[in-house]
Amino acid sequence: MKLLNQPTIMLMALLTLCLYPFQSLVAQDDILDDMLDGNNEVTNVFNYGMLINNQTTETTKKGTFQLRIQHRFGEMNLKYFGDTVVEEFLGFDGSANIRFGFTFAASDRFQIGLGRTKIDKVYDFEAKYRFLNQKETGSPFSMALYFNTAVSSQEFPEVAPNEFFADGETPFEYKFAHRLTYHWQWIV
Repeated sequence: MKLLNQPTIMLMALLTLCLYPFQSLVAQDDILDDMLDGNNEVTNVFNYGMLINNQTTETTKKGTFQLRIQHRFGEMNLKYFGDTVVEEFLGFDGSANIRFGFTFAASDRFQIGLGRTKIDKVYDFEAKYRFLNQKETGSPFSMALYFNTAVSSQEFPEVAPNEFFADGETPFEYKFAHRLTYHWQWIV
């Protein structure tokens, strides 16, 4: 079923590009005014604890409970632009990976979270602690420590009887440690 033909799509794109420069851009003034609180600390440097798929120095307010849904889009076949974009709903129908997670802020500087990812059926635990807050005078940056550990719940593949560890003598077998992964980083 063809919903929009190519000339209609091109006309809509042209109108959008022509009208975009006239859009009012004063909405950010309120955000910038709110960035300084009463004690000289700069808040909302990133406005959220994540930037795309990367952690930032921001932590959520004490007592906040968040549901985070992270989504990687599937492939889009742009050969037939009008048909496939509408039918595949911009890649939502063929999701490459999805993560559902819950985050709780125990304090204004410390938060913990649990999540599950579609690929490898991974369950994860994360924690972030902000050590240093950016200030208008004094500290020119914020700094946080982020930690994540995960365990895969997917079945291990079969191991052939002739597979060995690097020493060439010990037969290879999967251990629980092969399911675990961890990651930590300083965020500035």
